[in-house]
Amino acid sequence: MDHETYIFNIETANVLGPDHRPSYFKYYTARKDLEMESLFPADYDKLARRMASDDTFYSKYFRSDILICFYFSLLLIHLKMFLDTG
Repeated sequence: MDHETYIFNIETANVLGPDHRPSYFKYYTARKDLEMESLFPADYDKLARRMASDDTFYSKYFRSDILICFYFSLLLIHLKMFLDTG
């Protein structure tokens, strides 16, 4: 299992107008770019602990949209775990 995020340039899409489809490109791949073995909750836990203890690793993502996606993924995992136990 892996997760890929694709984005497009909204300014270019707006210039081209509604008759043109945006040109999407791969922004990041979770396992490769976050250096994860898999995407299970335990792996996200390891990632969070690594970010907390390894300043160099954390700084790669501190000013990145990837960090926002990471936190959103953690939120979804914790929500699922909460719903599964309730």
